Amino acid sequence: MTAVFWNQRPANPIDAQRDQTKEKTVGNDPINPDHYRTYPGLEVIQLTEHLNFCLGNVIKYVLRAEHKGKTIEDLRKAQWYLQREIDRRTGNNVTTKPKSHLLDGDEPL
Repeated sequence: MTAVFWNQRPANPIDAQRDQTKEKTVGNDPINPDHYRTYPGLEVIQLTEHLNFCLGNVIKYVLRAEHKGKTIEDLRKAQWYLQREIDRRTGNNVTTKPKSHLLDGDEPL
């Protein structure tokens, strides 16, 4: 049996390709970008994986809003997911208007 250490190059070609891509993106991990790691000791996924899809997205968009450069857009996305969750829980028609309208600068929901 061969010992494998965390810093060895992976034998799997897919993993090797991912590592090469990582090396090319200096300081920016495409899988776990900086805007998801801005709170010391906490990654956004550590919170969101314990929530349903809509609530997880609310948290994700709120926490990254100030750090990704699209604050209003991210807050509107969070609002869209929150409204969808409220509609689902109250038995109202679930919001069907696509999120794309939030990118056009329309009024929030």
